[in-house]
Order: sequence, then structure tokens, then C-alpha cells
Amino acid sequence: MDTELPAHLWSLVKPRIVTLLCVTGAFSLLAAGGTSAITLAGFVVAGACVAASAAAWNCWYDRKLDQHMERTADRPLPSGRLDHRVAAAFATALLLVGTALGLALLPLRSVVYMLLGFASYVGLYTVALKRRHWLGVVLGGSAGSFPVLAGWSAVRPLTVEPVLMALVVFAWTPAHAWALAYVYRDEFASVDIPTLPVVVSTATVQRGIQYAVWSTV
Repeated sequence: MDTELPAHLWSLVKPRIVTLLCVTGAFSLLAAGGTSAITLAGFVVAGACVAASAAAWNCWYDRKLDQHMERTADRPLPSGRLDHRVAAAFATALLLVGTALGLALLPLRSVVYMLLGFASYVGLYTVALKRRHWLGVVLGGSAGSFPVLAGWSAVRPLTVEPVLMALVVFAWTPAHAWALAYVYRDEFASVDIPTLPVVVSTATVQRGIQYAVWSTV
């Protein structure tokens, strides 16, 4: 048995990002008036599984691309330390478990928003836009907004408040992503990923980040 397998699988789920998504979703649930410990726990566990699955599928899809960037080449999948079939099975299991738990413990509308977040990150960002257009970070960044909507919907139907909270997350995401991409812009350029710092000047990137940050204040 590979004693490093648990660590390799753990790295796939991007735990810090998943934790952030769960926190924003949980606070949205509480803001909507949620007081049930079962509902809160069900939301956190189901949401964490779905978000972790999205992260794992992102790693799986990008494994060959990651081989050519110094920042990512030593990750378990691109380095070959983790079999891509095991990673795919793990990602599928997480999605199934998260969806099943959500359907068992939460309103359908909450689970739908979780799955829309999954589709946004995996389908819209990872597959459709990342390799094709700098707007991938902007449009794919909507994935981070869906936990807010899912959390609120776990208690009651959407109103204007959670939509505004989701928009704040949506506006903040590009600033974070572009700042990171600026640091590693040469690596992104080497594999033809058209993130904003690769396709425009430094001054334009700075203005874009400033605009994204100030739009959330």
C-alpha cells in the first residue's frame, strides 16, 4: 500500500480554498437564520465534498499542463506519484458523496447551487476558458460565489442580501487570481495560458486589481 496516498489525495482537494468556501457558505447560512446543527453540519460536509471534487477534477484535467510549470511540476499528478485513474475515481466519489448528503439533509435548491459552483469551476473555467481567454478567471470565478447562495438557500429562498454577498465574492476573486498570476506570469506564458498578466501590460493588471478590490469596498 502506498503510504503517501492519503497525502497525495489531500493535496488534490486544495484544502485552504475548500475551507474558505465552506466558511463563506456557513456564514451565509447563519445570516439567513439557520440554527439547526444538523443543517449546518450537513451543509459544511456536503459543500466541502462537492468543492473538493471540483478542485480534484481541476488537478486531474491540468496534470499534463502542470508538468511544464515549475510551480506545479512537483504535484502528485504531474510528477507521476499519483495515478490519474485513482485521482479521477477519488474526485467522482467526492462528488457523489457530497451530492447524496446534500439531497438527504438540505433543500434541493441548496444542492443545485453547489453543483452550479462545481460546473462553473470545472466546466466553465478549467475546461472551456482557462486555455482560451483571460476572462476565464472572471467568469470562472463565479464558482466562489455559489457557496454563499447555497448556504442561504439551505435555510430559505434567495433574497437580495445573499445575491449582494455573492457579488462581493465574485468581484474579489479576480484580484486574488491576477496577483498570483502576475508573480508566475512567465510560467503561464510558457504554456500559453492567456491569463491577464500574460496578455496585457503591468499597469493594466494593476488597474484591474485595484478596480476589483475597490468594487468590493
